[in-house]
Amino acid sequence: MSPRDGHEMGFARWTADPQPAPNIPGDSLVAKDISPDGWAVEAEPSGGRVASTRSHKAIYIAVASGNLPEGHPYKRVGAS
Repeated sequence: MSPRDGHEMGFARWTADPQPAPNIPGDSLVAKDISPDGWAVEAEPSGGRVASTRSHKAIYIAVASGNLPEGHPYKRVGAS
């Protein structure tokens, strides 16, 4: 949510299983920017994977994927 006006700006989410639309593979971190406000959406759990919409105009989806070990806990690194 936007701190200025409370409108949704985008989201970040983890998809463990493949999503057929819009063709997102399993073990993917997804960041989506839906607001042309000049801000970006970025997600980074522990482990070094980053999905970022920086340097792209909204509406934009960034996907960072690759196999990760099952049953391993990951933590959110921070918010930006």
